[in-house]
Amino acid sequence: MYKTGSVYGFDRVGLGGAGVTPKGTWNGYEIRVVGQHYSVYRNGVLLNEFDNNRGQVFEPPRGDDPGTDGRRFATGHIGLQVHSATDVISFRDIRIKEL
Repeated sequence: MYKTGSVYGFDRVGLGGAGVTPKGTWNGYEIRVVGQHYSVYRNGVLLNEFDNNRGQVFEPPRGDDPGTDGRRFATGHIGLQVHSATDVISFRDIRIKEL
């Protein structure tokens, strides 16, 4: 199962590494991307680092997924996601800063 800080399909963070906080707690997240190196922080603590090198395959494999070869973007969109229609989630103070 992928938890907070995971790079979905490529670099899994388990429950122990996710730094779970109680319900109702606001958390600060920072996702820093320099070139193809991704760093994911929550509340100032590094949860995960991922190098988006060519040739990595999405896990579990999907026939229509390009793997990292098709995911090396310099521009694009930012998406915020929740998986369950019954989960309640809020976002605030979202900022994007060019490094």
